[in-house]
Amino acid sequence: MRDACGVSLSLRALFETPTLEALAGRIEEARQQETQTSQTPPPLRRVPRDGDLPLSFSQQRLWFLEQMEPGNPNLHIAMALHLAGPLHTAALGAALGEVVRRHETLRTTFGARGGRPVQVIEPPAPAVAFRLPVADLAGLPAERRRGEALREMAAAAWSPFDLARGPLLRAVLLRMSNRRARAPPGAPSHRFGRVGPTRFFSRS
Repeated sequence: MRDACGVSLSLRALFETPTLEALAGRIEEARQQETQTSQTPPPLRRVPRDGDLPLSFSQQRLWFLEQMEPGNPNLHIAMALHLAGPLHTAALGAALGEVVRRHETLRTTFGARGGRPVQVIEPPAPAVAFRLPVADLAGLPAERRRGEALREMAAAAWSPFDLARGPLLRAVLLRMSNRRARAPPGAPSHRFGRVGPTRFFSRS
């Protein structure tokens, strides 16, 4: 919004203006207010990575809740994907490793300095080895296969994370048949899933 119109609007303001006319009016009001106050927010700048980095507000909340109730699975973000057709498991693992290499948030853990939490960002490696366990359920009867798949996905989604050691992203691949696959948070046919703090995972 700031790049396109030169002003910043809150998310609430966007929802309160469902029409273009109302939104244009809100933008004009914001422009007039900024002109009157002359308070332009400073530009975003990259922070050097050579010292301790404080936690963002959302990270502080996550860290605090983890101290109150370690391993609470209600803080996890889980996703399951259904993959149909032949699957090269090694290539999938390499692709996940590349996603981790590209995004600092997936290489970030939380340490403590003088009693206060800080971000610890691992530097990107030329190639990131991503552990992708595979559970082959193709040989099970259909009813048992479905139940076992649900059990595996639940186990992956509810297993605790160690915020200090990481990794904070994990995946497991379930081979459902010789033609399909499913991946839970966590191939012929597979199910693939992942658990972790990544909103951009599907895009990547």
